[in-house]
Amino acid sequence: MVTRNVVLTDQQSQFVDRMVAGGTYQNASEVLREGLRRLQREEEVWEQAKAGVLEGLEQVRRGETIDAEAVFARIFDKHFADE
Repeated sequence: MVTRNVVLTDQQSQFVDRMVAGGTYQNASEVLREGLRRLQREEEVWEQAKAGVLEGLEQVRRGETIDAEAVFARIFDKHFADE
């Protein structure tokens, strides 16, 4: 493992200390690694969402769209027509 020195604000340091004192983590390194894992997952989700939006924009540019009124009419007919 690589050792790094980081500078935390007082608030961040107190948070890390509370996490360790609460018993969920054994030390500050575990808290920081968990924070980085969560940030990494968040970044992956963001990148997937961004890719989906960009693909959707490309579909619009290529004219590969469906009329919204027609879509809602099909949904209504399928799920609510019998009511």
